[in-house]
Amino acid sequence: MNMIPREARNVIRELEAAGYEAWCVGGCVRDALLGRKPKDWDVTTSALPEQVMELFGRRAIPRGLKHGTVWVRSGADGVDVTTFRCDGEYEDHRRPASVSFTDSLDEDLWRRDLTVNAIAFNMKGELRDPFGGREDLERRLLRCVGEPDRRFQEDALRMMRLLRFSAVLGFDMDPEAEAAVHRNRELLREIAIERIELEMLGLLAGQDAAEILRRFPDVIAVFWPEIREMIGFEQHNVHHCYDVWEHTLHALDAAEQLDIPCPILSAGLSRAGRRAGPGGGSAQDSQLGLDGKKPKRPAPWDKTEERTVLCCAALLHDIGKPRCFTLDESGGGHFLGHWSAGRDMADEMLTRLRTPRLFRERVVRLVEQHERHIPKTEKEVRRLLGLFGEADLRLLLILKRADNLAQSPDYRERQKELDQAERVLDTLLRQGSCFTLKQLAVNGRDLISMGLKGPDIGAVLERLLGCVLDGELPNERRALLKASSKLARAYREGTDPDAVSLAVPAGGNTGAASSGGTGAAQKKRKKRRRKKKKLQEPLTQEPQTPKTPEQEPQEQQDP
Repeated sequence: MNMIPREARNVIRELEAAGYEAWCVGGCVRDALLGRKPKDWDVTTSALPEQVMELFGRRAIPRGLKHGTVWVRSGADGVDVTTFRCDGEYEDHRRPASVSFTDSLDEDLWRRDLTVNAIAFNMKGELRDPFGGREDLERRLLRCVGEPDRRFQEDALRMMRLLRFSAVLGFDMDPEAEAAVHRNRELLREIAIERIELEMLGLLAGQDAAEILRRFPDVIAVFWPEIREMIGFEQHNVHHCYDVWEHTLHALDAAEQLDIPCPILSAGLSRAGRRAGPGGGSAQDSQLGLDGKKPKRPAPWDKTEERTVLCCAALLHDIGKPRCFTLDESGGGHFLGHWSAGRDMADEMLTRLRTPRLFRERVVRLVEQHERHIPKTEKEVRRLLGLFGEADLRLLLILKRADNLAQSPDYRERQKELDQAERVLDTLLRQGSCFTLKQLAVNGRDLISMGLKGPDIGAVLERLLGCVLDGELPNERRALLKASSKLARAYREGTDPDAVSLAVPAGGNTGAASSGGTGAAQKKRKKRRRKKKKLQEPLTQEPQTPKTPEQEPQEQQDP
């Protein structure tokens, strides 16, 4: 068939030329029939594993001869070739105790989980579909091969696979299969958490993730019991028209629908990224280590991966609310500090799920920062770019947008504030504004030539970047070298470098330093350091309705 790629066609032709049956099978067939591009192609054959190894010689690499799988190099890629097989008894709800090879394709298809995954076709255009999988694709229905309870008791992970397929494909579930998931959910405790993690993150990236979570919170609570606290928890707050769980699901649904723009820049790590890992955020930063390893070259920006980070943060952004709830005298609900509690809970939940470290840290940081004030000025946006990097700042703004869309319709004016913040962000990035150490017009070598050493070099670069972010210095080599020279002199003479004024006077020469007195400069730097310290903590939204003086402190914390 024309839809089969050349690599798979070549393998099938060689198997058939040697007298064996060979069929494309499983997810690749399902996706091809749906008009989706399969990620990879699997071939099943009547040839025994030893025969496959002999036929393809050095191109064949065993991937699990016990289960009949051999990887065959073909062209620039490769294909998994698996012998027709039958599974023995499942004794641990995870894997068969034994497998036996067969010469029957139908017997091989019988062992598969869903009818839409039990379809095969070959090079002649023949379609083998003994369980009505193609009809189920047309009906957009997910149905088990055989009895659902038996299938889930054989391998409990099949329940999470069913939920993921429904979320990603937008398919309905057969009522019998849906009921069986609820009945057998506790069997998930027998499954390795790493296998659950892959299915859960795949589910979150699906178009119908919110609806699946709405119908199956009892299943997710098997490994994340914390979500039970959100279900039905009323907020008693004018900003909210849903309980915590429904608000979370509406925010998740909004996050699924909102676009994630490709970063304008792909610069190096932000300062926050260097200090704390994924909190920084060029597109390349956010990809480092998501597979548990440091890539040799920067990974390309991956929209699906960014979507998964965003949706995971949306699911967990208010996880701390039930534990921080208080009622005031007028019956109004408040959740002071829920972002901090949520940060700790999200970190523990994702650690338990064994998500990659950098993925976990990015999500946790978004949860902690989701109540931060919306930046309104170029200076504020530059500061946040320096702290978050482009990719994570964009995700934070999208998360705030989704959070607001899940609140009461009377408080949607923040969408306009977010529009303005994104316009300022886009403008600064297109102008090439400096927000990382790497973008400074001077570097460590320049400072070494001035006699600076060790940590003093980093301190000076951080000071220069702070001045550039605050608009006190232009990111021009001449101005930064002059400012660096002043700081280097202070370090050599043993005087306080914080007392050195670096700011360029308004309308003055870019190379000139401020003529303001030392006392005024120190006050200004202390004020900037206080602001910087505040930026490290989650800032809350401004109140949207007039408050009494007694209400003001709390209401500012509770959008």
